[in-house]
This record gives sequence, structure tokens and C-alpha cells, in this order.
Amino acid sequence: GYYSKMIPDVKYFKIRKILITPNMILFREDLPEEGNRMLDKFKDKVKNFIRVTFTDNDGKSCNYAMTDGYRIVDEYIKDILLKGIAIFNEKYEFVIYSNSQIKDHSVWFAKKDKNFSPSKYFESVGYFDKEQSISKKLSRIGLLCTTASKVCKIENIKIEKDIELKDQSNYIKYLGLEKKEQILLTDGCGKISGDILKIIKDSNNISDEVSAIQFRMGASKGTLILDKSLDLSTVVLRPSLIKFEEKDCEEICPHNQLCSLR
Repeated sequence: GYYSKMIPDVKYFKIRKILITPNMILFREDLPEEGNRMLDKFKDKVKNFIRVTFTDNDGKSCNYAMTDGYRIVDEYIKDILLKGIAIFNEKYEFVIYSNSQIKDHSVWFAKKDKNFSPSKYFESVGYFDKEQSISKKLSRIGLLCTTASKVCKIENIKIEKDIELKDQSNYIKYLGLEKKEQILLTDGCGKISGDILKIIKDSNNISDEVSAIQFRMGASKGTLILDKSLDLSTVVLRPSLIKFEEKDCEEICPHNQLCSLR
């Protein structure tokens, strides 16, 4: 069952979940869920959170392209996101979503009180107001509630420039890009030393050779490639990996899937 799939040494929280369909609200049992930075920050207030998933009446993901999707989103889902949900005379308000959750039409709601404010936590972590796009801003904040497990602290974090394609004329024409757009050969890709990669392999019980990993580290996310020439405990980031300016960054959080390049 569910509990047999739990990963050892990973922090779990019991989270209340509800399904919202076009006709009803369904309450589900509390189930363990892998932690994230937001839940870890408010571990004493976990009961204030609920996971809300918008589904069809049969509990399956609703394909809005096959229905009157715009009307459902505009008249029903939008109203819930803006006004919140009342559960046993307690009001729960929309907080945020991770990039993986939104694909399943799932978001975080929370019951607020004077000693509990997720929005103030987001403000204390990073500078998100620089993003002009609302969707991109939410996506950046959503990194704080992305499922991840702490592995180790990094002794040396270096920043290198992205490598830009010098002759971009053919690619701009082929891809239909504007000339002002940069084409980066290292877009979303940094480097990692072998000792850290070994720690990640060991913590995930991986015996195969691994030369790349998807990761989360503070305000950065993307892919890190093994570079055996780096000093011990070193990660090299590039501007394309850094998604927002953060006030505190010290732990590396790998994605659940490690990628071995062959």
C-alpha cells in the first residue's frame, strides 16, 4: 500500500486533503506527504494546511478542453481561489502551488491566524516582487513547496557565466526567435563535484553510474553535471539556474529522479 512506498530518512507530514468537483466537496483521509521548505518552516502548524485538488465528478483529472472549461474556471474555480473555502466554520485561503502540483490541478490552502502567515514567510525568504509576470512569480514562490529532501550542505558555491552561442543567426531563423533573445548553451545547467554526487547516490541507494542530477538548492533549480576537475564539496551555478534572489541558501535538495547520461 501507500506506506510501503515511503522512502527511509525522508521527512513526512500528515496532510489533510480534499477534492473539489463541479458538484461536491469530498474529504479524504490524512496521508503522509513528503516535506518541503514551507511545511518544514511551519511544522508546528501543519494542521493549518490542506491540499485542494480540483477534479471531475469521478475523482479523475478534469479535461477542461473537453468541457465548457472557461466557464468552469471563471465561475467556479476562480471564485474558490479568490474567496477561499469554509470548512466547519473555519475559513481556508489559497496560499500557493508547486510546479508539479499545478499539473494535477492541486494547490495549497491554509487557515490563517495571528501567529501564522505563509505570505510573510515567502517575503522573508526571497525577493519575488521583481517578477512582472504573475504566473512566473507564483512559479518562483512555488519552489518553496516543491517536494525535496535535504542531502548535505555545500562548502563551495561558485557562480560562472552562462555560455552563449556566438553565431545565433541560423538558430534565430530556424526557431523563429527575436534577435534580442539569447541562446544559451548552458541554459539551466551547472556543475557538481564527484564527492557530492556520491553522497546523493548513496542516500538514494543508486548503484549505477550517475553523471547528472536534477536538483533544488535554495533559489536555484535545474541540472548539475559531474565535473571531476572541481574541488571537493563544490557546486557551480549559472545565472540561468538562479530563479530568484534569496536571503538564505545553504542546503541542496535533489529532485526525486536522478538522470544518468550515457
